[in-house]
Amino acid sequence: MKKLFTSLTVTILSLTFNVLFAQSGNRQHVLHSFKPVEKNAVIMNANRISGSSGILSLNHPYTPGKEIASTWDTTNSTWNYNDSILYTYNGAGSSTLELVYDHTGTQSYRTTKTYDVSNNLTLQLLQIWDTIAWVNSNQTINSYNAGNQRTENMNQHWDIGSNAWISDDRTTSFYNLSGQLTEDQYQYWDAGLLTWVNFSKNDYTYNVDSQLTEEIGQRWNTTSLGWDNTGKTDFRYAIGGEVDSITGYDSSGTGWALNYQNINIVWYQWTGSIFHGDNKIASYLQQSWNGSSWQNLQRGAIAYDVYANDTDNVTESWNGSSWATQYATHQIFTYDGDHNIAQDIEQHWDNVPQSLVSAWKYDYSNYAGITYIHTLKQDDFGVEVFPNPFHTETTVLLSEIMQSPAVLFLCNLMGQEVKRIQFSGDRVKIERNNLANGIYFYTIVRENKTEVRGKISAN
Repeated sequence: MKKLFTSLTVTILSLTFNVLFAQSGNRQHVLHSFKPVEKNAVIMNANRISGSSGILSLNHPYTPGKEIASTWDTTNSTWNYNDSILYTYNGAGSSTLELVYDHTGTQSYRTTKTYDVSNNLTLQLLQIWDTIAWVNSNQTINSYNAGNQRTENMNQHWDIGSNAWISDDRTTSFYNLSGQLTEDQYQYWDAGLLTWVNFSKNDYTYNVDSQLTEEIGQRWNTTSLGWDNTGKTDFRYAIGGEVDSITGYDSSGTGWALNYQNINIVWYQWTGSIFHGDNKIASYLQQSWNGSSWQNLQRGAIAYDVYANDTDNVTESWNGSSWATQYATHQIFTYDGDHNIAQDIEQHWDNVPQSLVSAWKYDYSNYAGITYIHTLKQDDFGVEVFPNPFHTETTVLLSEIMQSPAVLFLCNLMGQEVKRIQFSGDRVKIERNNLANGIYFYTIVRENKTEVRGKISAN
């Protein structure tokens, strides 16, 4: 099964960092081709939570119908078939069915996904094939508010004895009037008491620029029936709006005690690429506090190809005098004529020979065009586009005057930049010129920070 390869493999106490740096041995049944910009990991979570990520969230209009996974046989130096997945999609390009076949070619399990009218995932159902019928295993149920923000994520398992779904746990999310996530509360289901029981929660604080500045983790105290602090994470930002450094604290009972820090965070600069968007993490340094000074703990470096897929990911740990590789991956991507991933060969770090060795190979095929493209969610920065669709020219009207020079980047469905317009003021005109009919995505950047994003259509 395919492992969930990481962008940053750092052991973090904060849930935010776990999102960024987590690694797993389980296969991820999600194609990782042509990824628009999803900022890798913990550091990016700050932007994700604040809602100011500035990510051009287009979906590639092509989706694979089939994925074949093979593992490397070191003894015979050959690839052995492991399993395969058949994908089915809705009109928005979201997977509705993932059917997995094992190494014998027998159907093994399937994941069915249901969406609401806004294409939010509301139900994910996992079923196992028992040779004669599909048997329920577990399911996840999501609820959303009017702003399409997830308010509840509940996990359940199928109980064969009672022939019913039994709740396991749930995470409830709360937002402020600006749409920023302010609290995540995790509870588990007590089957004996038939009630939800508090376990942990995270509280989030933002600055005037809507950037996440603080995350506090708490654990429910069953004796005092109140919340006890467990950890705190502080985020600081560079002038361009990207996370510059992160500091983690443990609760000392009466205050906060230093634990770790992530510094020297470098963001990848996209130049000469058909991919355009916000930067991804290129490198970082993590240090731990020993009570009197900061000590090196580990560092990471990530490289990307022109499609923003990470090709090299190295994490090194400090042994007291030098750096030693702790974890590394190397991915060799092959693309088809439509810029879809046709093959991905993954190599993993092996400590015994101290080198990268072949591990997994994924072959993707049966790509199908999806004509519907997700409606992009606008930032708080208001914008109007008229006319849209347009024939000769269109105007992007902003609700706020750009006092400093800004740049509008226009990309086609393949992520290729087709226009770049520098402007000031509250509007920018886009002339058709030789643009072909179709959908285009625009991003307005000011002082290295994405302010507005959206889509237009030329006909």
